[in-house]
Amino acid sequence: MLESFFPEINTAKFLALALLVAMLLMYALIRGRALAPNWREAVFLFAYVSIIAHYYAFSVKVDDEIEKMLLFGAMFICLLFLIRNVCNCRVALMFIKKVALWFALLFVGVNFAILLVAYSAFVVEGNFMGVVANSNRLGAYCTIICFPIFLDYSHNASGWRRRVCQLFLVLTIAIILFSRSRASLVAVLMASLYLLYKKQNLSSLRKTAAVVTILGLAWIAAFSIGEKYKGAEMFSTREKLFSLRLDAISQKPLSGWGFRSSEFSEYDDFHKFNPQEKGNTILAMVEEFGFVLGSILIFLLTALWFRGLRLFGGTLAGEAFVLVLLTSCIHLMFETWLFNLYGLLSIYVWSILFLSLSLKSRKGKI
Repeated sequence: MLESFFPEINTAKFLALALLVAMLLMYALIRGRALAPNWREAVFLFAYVSIIAHYYAFSVKVDDEIEKMLLFGAMFICLLFLIRNVCNCRVALMFIKKVALWFALLFVGVNFAILLVAYSAFVVEGNFMGVVANSNRLGAYCTIICFPIFLDYSHNASGWRRRVCQLFLVLTIAIILFSRSRASLVAVLMASLYLLYKKQNLSSLRKTAAVVTILGLAWIAAFSIGEKYKGAEMFSTREKLFSLRLDAISQKPLSGWGFRSSEFSEYDDFHKFNPQEKGNTILAMVEEFGFVLGSILIFLLTALWFRGLRLFGGTLAGEAFVLVLLTSCIHLMFETWLFNLYGLLSIYVWSILFLSLSLKSRKGKI
């Protein structure tokens, strides 16, 4: 819905990014900052250059839009690198957290208002879309941006801020249920069980009761949204997407089809998917980059994810980022937005991951 009002949104992002990079570069040069990557950032940059080189070497066709996306990604890495050089990473991460909070308040507030007053105008086949293009994207935003930030402030804030975030946490879960996004439901369920497991001040009896309650509510929710697409079984669409991925991998197992390949999107005459809807990020990476480069990238991505979880997990203020990484990791087992470099979720998660490369310990506030 919202995207139809901004047909040139990616161009606007591109220009804004270029301006930010130029401004930060000038500032860094004026202040005499040493613009040298640490070894983790160097590995990150090498991995991205490898993706670009692989695209030109093995893609079936070179697409102008994908070239622009790769350039956007390179500029975005430059921006994050400059941010790391001109300010403290912890300050940058706290700024991201504050921006995420205000975005979440606005996003959930607007979508819940629409849910109350204009629900029928924003529903397709029983799935609430809100102000975004489809219900799965709505669920993803709520799960990866809004749910973690509201849950964090519900635990760690005080006074009226805590009560407001608790209210918005309930509204976020309601929007996820009305979106009928199965991946989002699974991610929220797993994150809730993880937090319950980490809760130190609850007795075993209370934890057991909470687990049973969460699983019971999840079962009811899953039953209500199970037949999302005209009577299809709960994971029938994912089975077809997985089948397409395995077919693509079997044809070019070593080299892959190139970044953002779109050759395998039609299962049959009745099941034609969005070319970038691939059902699982790991399988999509193997399809696009092959087993050789794909295995290396999956290993590096996994190491980066675990490093972020380890660093953020020991701090009070880092709890929101732990939940972001946890929910996004689970969500990516069913979706493939991580390498949509223009996307808000991709920008948000990659910002957190890249800035975590310069964190050295879990001590102190993040």
